[in-house]
Amino acid sequence: MNNNLLKKRIMRRVYAIWFVRSVYAKMAVIGAILIASYLHISFVHVFSNTVNASSGASSGFLLSAKYLTSSFAAADIVSKFLLTGMIMAVFMMGRDFLKLKKENTLFARN
Repeated sequence: MNNNLLKKRIMRRVYAIWFVRSVYAKMAVIGAILIASYLHISFVHVFSNTVNASSGASSGFLLSAKYLTSSFAAADIVSKFLLTGMIMAVFMMGRDFLKLKKENTLFARN
């Protein structure tokens, strides 16, 4: 095998590993989840149904939470996976943000 060809193959692997570990891959996954959920779930209708279900004589947070849990239980599997993915993405972004904030405050004091 040619030395230059071997170098290119090794560097391709290095770049692939770098991309998978980088922020870009996380953003691509989060973007794909958000686009898929936007195409599959109508958030406007979910919000309006939640408001309509919790309005009336016995309105409140508990009633809307009950409605959301019952609608989640009745949803199809794709919607459940998309919602779970969105929740995981929010937690991942929050963790990364706090990690970045902690790293930046350490360097700011030098």
